[in-house]
Amino acid sequence: MLQIPIQIHRYIGLIASAPTGVPIGSTLYDYATGIMHITYDGTNWAEKDTIVRLEAGADIDIGKVEIMDSAGLEVLGKLTESPTTYSIADRLKSLLTNIVLKAGTALIGKVGIDQVTSNANEVVVKSITAGDNNIGNVDIASITAGDTVIGKVELVSADDSTITDDTANAVKAYLVAAAGGDAIGEVQDTPTAYTLLRRLKDIATAAGLLYTGPPDNVSTTELGSADNFLAAAGKLYWLTFTNEAGSASFCTLNDATSGTGSRKSTLYQPSESSFTHVFNPPMAFATGIRMGAASAQVKVTAGWIADA
Repeated sequence: MLQIPIQIHRYIGLIASAPTGVPIGSTLYDYATGIMHITYDGTNWAEKDTIVRLEAGADIDIGKVEIMDSAGLEVLGKLTESPTTYSIADRLKSLLTNIVLKAGTALIGKVGIDQVTSNANEVVVKSITAGDNNIGNVDIASITAGDTVIGKVELVSADDSTITDDTANAVKAYLVAAAGGDAIGEVQDTPTAYTLLRRLKDIATAAGLLYTGPPDNVSTTELGSADNFLAAAGKLYWLTFTNEAGSASFCTLNDATSGTGSRKSTLYQPSESSFTHVFNPPMAFATGIRMGAASAQVKVTAGWIADA
């Protein structure tokens, strides 16, 4: 038998630019991926050995990996309602199912239904007839005076009588503030201090959403021509417009300290007369409160307060 020796070539480069027409069995090491390739026909190349190294660089797909135990079962398990036995998910399910607290644990204690004897730190829930408007009696016994606990809870009916198992009256609940007043409060012009309604009223008033009339410290200025009521930021609470002429007259209110820019309002008076306008809520001016322009024989008096 005649044997013709074939010289195998070994290349280092990129597989994307692999040579062709080379001896069969030649190899090429791709220095970009670290993968060795071999040609089986002198033109086409296939991976020869795949070595995956855990290092920074391009991602390498190593395919599907499953972690199994010695019995061939999945160690991690799938996130299903019934995970594979001995898997981590199954073990967690077992640990979190039917947890029993150690005796003496400082919690509320045991919950019993229709217990004959109430032990210390035991919540007794008595049976309730269907349709009754109560939850039965809740009682925590044997509490030392001064302990920070809820104490005894008692439910009363609408006529302030104690609700028992046989009581079918509607339940009345009270929310009490720290000062002893109603926490919700009645709907009235002047809600009780510390109530929810009083707090909402205070917030709305502070935000300028609820007008309660001008404060006591309102300043007044009268102008007969273009000038400033206030050469700074402030709020306009009211003004009186007087037309002393027999014909129509006007004036403008501008958020400025000079000129007629940033006009906020124009007031007209058709004939000789006077009127007062109250701004509810007060009109805010960021730069100044100014009468920018006005007809002859006009008198305007404004009530204002400068911003703090």
